[in-house]
Amino acid sequence: MKKKKVLVIIVVILVCIITSVCAVFFINNKNDEKVPLNHLINAINNRDASEIPKAFHEYCSFSIEQNISEEKFENYINGISEDFGGDFQISCKITHISSMSKEDIEMYEDNARNIYSNYPYLSNGGTIKFDNVYNITTEMTIKGKYQEEKGNVEFTVVEIDNKYYFLHIPNQMMSAFIDY
Repeated sequence: MKKKKVLVIIVVILVCIITSVCAVFFINNKNDEKVPLNHLINAINNRDASEIPKAFHEYCSFSIEQNISEEKFENYINGISEDFGGDFQISCKITHISSMSKEDIEMYEDNARNIYSNYPYLSNGGTIKFDNVYNITTEMTIKGKYQEEKGNVEFTVVEIDNKYYFLHIPNQMMSAFIDY
């Protein structure tokens, strides 16, 4: 009888451990509206512009990749480094999210189809269907050895097949190094 109790306890403990590991995995790998923001922040914090196209859906990522100015990106990074110190880090917190109207979503879909119809994704038979488009307000924090500063930055994020990307329109921050 004691062996059965020990065996049951071991099985229960193993099930709890496996469940916990799975929960951590799914929580850490969820795709939400912060995913494109994380790509942008990682690109800036790691001083690596090649991370930025990952924040965009395939329908426009090739165009974004072609239009990132390495020189402007470096100037952007150097400007922050001068003001905050070379070891600066950027972080962000989402403070507000609002969905666009159905009409606006359809307008952006049509706009994307028209602008990117000759790019590889659409010209090779890819399709665009926006599940939703969100206006996201973030509080961005730049922290360095010289100072720390916070400010609001707005982004437009599109949901496609339950995954989130930046919409292909200019943004006050990314316009500093992407030629839209």
